[in-house]
Amino acid sequence: MSLQKLLVRATVLKLVADSYTADLQKLRESMERLREIASRMGARDVESQATLILEALEGEAEAARREYFRLFELGETPPYETAYTCRMNPHRAQFERADIAGFYKAFGVKPSKELPDHIAAELEFLSLLHLKEANAIKEGRKEEAEICREARKKFLKQHLTWIPQLHETLKQKSKTKLYPQLTNLTQTIITHLLKE
Repeated sequence: MSLQKLLVRATVLKLVADSYTADLQKLRESMERLREIASRMGARDVESQATLILEALEGEAEAARREYFRLFELGETPPYETAYTCRMNPHRAQFERADIAGFYKAFGVKPSKELPDHIAAELEFLSLLHLKEANAIKEGRKEEAEICREARKKFLKQHLTWIPQLHETLKQKSKTKLYPQLTNLTQTIITHLLKE
């Protein structure tokens, strides 16, 4: 993969990670930047989904603020991988989180305040892997670039396939369009990455 493509993907993933926040201004800024990048890259599906999120923010800002806390902070729709992948086997959650934390540790990452399986933490880590791979390529460190490439593919397939479950749950429990649209956008981006 080209250096430019890796950097664009890293930026896109970071913007989406930053969108899982109660700070609606930060969400708005992330979506505006994402829409601009998608427009320049010709990614019409991502551009149109970012536009829908911005429109929802305009029409539902106050409701969205309350919705974020009800859904994510109070736990009606937890933004954690293990809440979906370990539903039938709750004792596995600890092992799954340890696996995720192992990926983070291998690349010198320590999540600041969230559990390691929070959607924003996972997306941000995937962004970092793209950046590390780009940096290794730029500096001619082929073995390190390959390690990053394999890690991002493995992490993506093992730990970001739960987004459709989060999306479906949000469609059922959300009273606004904003968060189901955000998870739909996230799902679209992850689907693009999985096709690589």
